[in-house]
Amino acid sequence: MSNNSLAFLFGSGISIPSGLGSVENITEEILSFCDKPEDELERTCKSMKYPYISSESFELILILRKYIEDNYKKLSISYKITYEDIYELLEILSERDFDLPPAANIEFLKVICNELYDGNFTMTMFRHICKAAEHAKWFIQRKVKEFLDICPNPKGLDLFSTLIASVTGQIDILTL
Repeated sequence: MSNNSLAFLFGSGISIPSGLGSVENITEEILSFCDKPEDELERTCKSMKYPYISSESFELILILRKYIEDNYKKLSISYKITYEDIYELLEILSERDFDLPPAANIEFLKVICNELYDGNFTMTMFRHICKAAEHAKWFIQRKVKEFLDICPNPKGLDLFSTLIASVTGQIDILTL
């Protein structure tokens, strides 16, 4: 963890009683934002705090949602996807050496590449996917922080609220 990062570890039942909402609420907010038409996304991003994020990053979030849904359907499992599931795949994509994709993820990367670029997987496209994943992670982190800022004084979590307000870097919120 870098010097301007902060991580919290909470039990899974803390959000709703403290007034912070739920993972489902945050997920809905993120996915509905990403699901806007491309021109509306660009206008919104330029007028907000995300001016350099391209529509490619938002599209990647939606592609990963579909990828997760499709894989659960193949297993005949009914599962409601969360932003945490998407973020986990973004971590895999963004924390890679830009020079060589891991062999175990080649098929996964091909699926993403075909969806995002309508083409064959190349190293150039791999690098673009890694960069889009990094921006998508940043966007999700910001949306989570914004969502938490909605409730400035969570019940029983005064210290948490104070710390969230003072962090300018990355915030990781982990639940059990």
